[in-house]
Amino acid sequence: MTKLSTGEDLDAALEAELLRFTTRTPTVDPSPRDTRVVIFAGGHGRRLAPYTSILPKPLMPIGNRSILEILVSQLADAGFRNLTFSVGYLSHLIRAVFDNGAGKLVDVDWVTESEPLGTAAPLRLVRGLDSTFLAMNGDLLTTIDHGALLDHHRESGNVLTIATHKRRVQLDYGVLHLEDASDQFRVVGYEEKPERTWNVSMGIYVLDPSEDYQRAVELWAHSERLAETMDGAGPATSDESL
Repeated sequence: MTKLSTGEDLDAALEAELLRFTTRTPTVDPSPRDTRVVIFAGGHGRRLAPYTSILPKPLMPIGNRSILEILVSQLADAGFRNLTFSVGYLSHLIRAVFDNGAGKLVDVDWVTESEPLGTAAPLRLVRGLDSTFLAMNGDLLTTIDHGALLDHHRESGNVLTIATHKRRVQLDYGVLHLEDASDQFRVVGYEEKPERTWNVSMGIYVLDPSEDYQRAVELWAHSERLAETMDGAGPATSDESL
């Protein structure tokens, strides 16, 4: 979205953006794909508390549908029909939504986390991941082309591909660059409210099981050790997306 000057303009732009998510029409080839998709939907969503004391984060409403329903519809549009939901917190509500019609476009099976397992650890519960598959968070709002991401992964020969978004963050403070000069720090530079850019994970991954796959999942379960999943387990790249 473009930068806007007033709160009313910002509200109008946000409403238009949400409408685009909830009313989008298929823009990619809907031919069925055999690739399995694992959706992580077991977290507590504490950053949205107290709202998530009533609904799990993937069921937060956007317009007249939940985030997870929009995501599943997008996957179905792209031809992904074989879905596995990894659920835990308030899982009965997610099951109720998809057992009562929301899952009619796809085939859904379920694995249940008896306790919170973190980012990737639920993959240990999913049986039959013996070919390339997608894994993603269940609270995503994105216009990414999931099929194009899969094609990129296969063409590049990766073991792991991570969808990324270029995130620009402007600091609210002036930043001092200091040099240690004996008994004091000397100011050698100053930036007024600098902007920094990072490639951040979107929470969408394409994985190829390999000999080191289980080791990679074990390490990935501890996100601070994610780099180790790329050491000795084949190439990994990011795919910059929307």
